[in-house]
Amino acid sequence: MKLLWSKFSPMFRRFLISYVIILMIPQIAGYASYRASIEAARASSIENSLKSLNLGKEIIERNLLQVEAFTRQLAINQELYRLIADPKPLDVYNVYGIGKMQRSLSMYSSTNEYLSHFFIYIPNYNVIITPTTVYYRPEHYYAANAMDGMTFEQWSENILKKPHFNEIIPLQNYKREISSNVLANVPAITFLQSLPLNSFNKPQATIGVLIDEDEMANLTQNIVDQYGGWTLVRDANGEIIFSRGIEEGEAQRLAQNYGDDLNEVRPIEGERLLISIHSERNGWSYMAGIPEKSLMTNADQIKQVTLAFTLATLTLGLGFGLILAYRNSAPIYKLLSAFREQVSEPSGKRRNEYDFLASHIHLLIANNQSLENALNEQIPLLRDGFIKRLLTGEFYTTRELEAISSQTQLSIENSQGITGLLKVNGYASLDSEEMIQELGVAKLIIRQTMTEWNADVLMTDWGTDQIAFMCPVSDMPLDTAILHCESELSRLTELIYTEYRISTTIGTGACVRSLE
Repeated sequence: MKLLWSKFSPMFRRFLISYVIILMIPQIAGYASYRASIEAARASSIENSLKSLNLGKEIIERNLLQVEAFTRQLAINQELYRLIADPKPLDVYNVYGIGKMQRSLSMYSSTNEYLSHFFIYIPNYNVIITPTTVYYRPEHYYAANAMDGMTFEQWSENILKKPHFNEIIPLQNYKREISSNVLANVPAITFLQSLPLNSFNKPQATIGVLIDEDEMANLTQNIVDQYGGWTLVRDANGEIIFSRGIEEGEAQRLAQNYGDDLNEVRPIEGERLLISIHSERNGWSYMAGIPEKSLMTNADQIKQVTLAFTLATLTLGLGFGLILAYRNSAPIYKLLSAFREQVSEPSGKRRNEYDFLASHIHLLIANNQSLENALNEQIPLLRDGFIKRLLTGEFYTTRELEAISSQTQLSIENSQGITGLLKVNGYASLDSEEMIQELGVAKLIIRQTMTEWNADVLMTDWGTDQIAFMCPVSDMPLDTAILHCESELSRLTELIYTEYRISTTIGTGACVRSLE
């Protein structure tokens, strides 16, 4: 890779690195946005789970309050009060009174799903009343609703005869008769209340409400179904009220290890997140364990989309970077190569390409200006040479004439005119430096005067005290133009003498009909 990288020109590498840096800036910003989105998705999943668990808690507590309200209603029920407090009538079974009480209880089972299975034990008659029937022998009721791991005698002693006040027995399996002589294991929670409510010794009646586990656990089933996690509820003593999505042994361990966490969200073993809510009303702890992977489902979707866009952007960006780097560096590299072929660089480390180009371009401009100044200084000499060759007829082709006239910046649009000599009188012999200078000034004045008269007049020195000239004529008839030119030249002679006291003599030659 390093060898391949070294094959590219330094200019190409610099351009490419610049484009890569520019490309990485939005990628870094995109990564920060991606991390924020991941955290937001994770927080949203946790919040939804917390809301679901809290909603289940509120519904469970509301239903338990209705169960308590049900027991308080029975405590003030006059018919029940007469059954538990009045002496036995002549009818020791009191079939009518008990039957009437049973019929009045049946409506409660339809008002609250938590009251589907309940019983009232009346020691006065040794009878158990349920919403559907009356058991004149408690053992018959127990035979159809036996508690797992407990004999009838134990059940009778601990449940029926002891006082209870809003007592809840954690989850137990009941052998419930679902059809004739067919029993099934039904896990349920038992709510117990003695009557009257202030019974502290031997109760006059016992109310037991069997709440099926499914009735309570279904309220938190959404967490299990949505995230593949588990839920459990334990009481203040560490006993499990119910659980979902987890084995019993594991539930017991988690309830003991994490049951004291109050309103907390924390990671636990197995890459799971524990969400716990504590109930101030009854001291229960509601816990949910959610796999981190499930929480990151939405985040994974964001991750995949972000990764796809990032890869596509990097690929396209690098492709365009390579193209632009080559496109921008190639002309500069060619220019550098051209300079380096013509200019010898000192050995050692090369300077920056731009510094190299700038210094040599400045040198090139300076040399060009110097050359241009030198050529401009030669233009008067070139003009004199051109005019002398023109007057002596040394041009044989129009192409040669146009090329040299273009170089001397002289216009030759008019191809006909009058040639002549202008002699400065009084300077036949130059025997002093003052006379030479005076003659030079006189010639300069004459040139300026003729140029003011006609800017197209071609003039050159001809000997020491003479100026040869060619006066182009206009498009008017040639004879008329010649007469006009001669008249003007005569006027100029007088003007030069009048203004500058310079005596001149002008002689004209033949008419020039073609410059070739």
